[in-house]
Amino acid sequence: MAGHLSFWIGGFLVSLFFLAILGLSINKRLFGQFDALVSFTFNLGSGAFQRSTLRRKVNRQAHAEVPAQLMRWVWAGGRMLEGLKKRRSNEAKVYCLI
Repeated sequence: MAGHLSFWIGGFLVSLFFLAILGLSINKRLFGQFDALVSFTFNLGSGAFQRSTLRRKVNRQAHAEVPAQLMRWVWAGGRMLEGLKKRRSNEAKVYCLI
């Protein structure tokens, strides 16, 4: 699994985000779900993930609702950013890979 994760972040950061995801989520993840959540958490921070409705949906296994929750996180400085929209869209696609 470590080799798989090093593709996303690498080194010391992987273990921090790995622990954040596993510590804040109680259900076992498929690789696509895990990868999408690592990407999200790396971008927003573990605190944002911990407090999010997204985490609650994941923990309740409401997986069909996760893509919509990811797409709520496309704003910065009061503006919708196209780059964040693309990133969240990609995360949603990866999350749904089963």
